[in-house]
Amino acid sequence: MKKRRGYTLVEIVVALLLSCVMISAVFTIALTAKQSTGVSERRQAAAQATQALLQNLKAYVADPNYVVSGDSDILGPCPAGNARATWSLNCRGITDSRGSNAWALADGNHGVTGILPPWFVAAPYGATLNYSVSPGGFGGQQRQVSVTVSWNGGP
Repeated sequence: MKKRRGYTLVEIVVALLLSCVMISAVFTIALTAKQSTGVSERRQAAAQATQALLQNLKAYVADPNYVVSGDSDILGPCPAGNARATWSLNCRGITDSRGSNAWALADGNHGVTGILPPWFVAAPYGATLNYSVSPGGFGGQQRQVSVTVSWNGGP
């Protein structure tokens, strides 16, 4: 009997099957790593936007309604034509949904644009940045601010 050279059909099928299992495992790991990186990038963008907003709001801690010796034109941190508008966040590329005459720390909900990166605001994520202000201690003189960043497409 001749000595056979080569592989049998069974050996080739087993080798292909093992190769497919290994390749699918590698692709699964790579895909999971890519998705994890995407989630981390979105969380980091949300954290940076939150910090930027809070940093901006620190300049608005004074009350624009407070009158000193009959002078109601206490200028705020935002340059504008009238004193009331200077207390709005609507400057430096930031827009507050409450308008250009709204005090940045007025009680209620505020929607903010201009802080989140454009790739995060665009589809498919559609990220939004909102903050709400509520009266705090000292007879409501202190303000409590909570910031929320939400987006589509998972965490």
